[in-house]
Amino acid sequence: MWDIGANIGFYTRKFLDIVGTEGHVVAVEPAPSSANACRKLINPNSYTNLTVVESALSSDVGTAELSVDEDPSSPNNRLSKSSSNTLTISVTTGDLLL
Repeated sequence: MWDIGANIGFYTRKFLDIVGTEGHVVAVEPAPSSANACRKLINPNSYTNLTVVESALSSDVGTAELSVDEDPSSPNNRLSKSSSNTLTISVTTGDLLL
């Protein structure tokens, strides 16, 4: 199961419960603070079948500007240069993740 735009892992946790020990979840999240929140699911909950990819998915590989909300875990983060609060993040393709 892939959770694209995993944010802080709300659905990632649900997906981990659904797939159980037989499955695997890949949480793809470009915002560093949100990706770190997803990583925290691994140890305290004994989820060993989670991979966190700190990147955005696109049709190209490289970097992009991520416009982040004041709350770094906000679901309003987006690829854009329209904000004064931007981060340079990595961008990859689904094909490369496979």
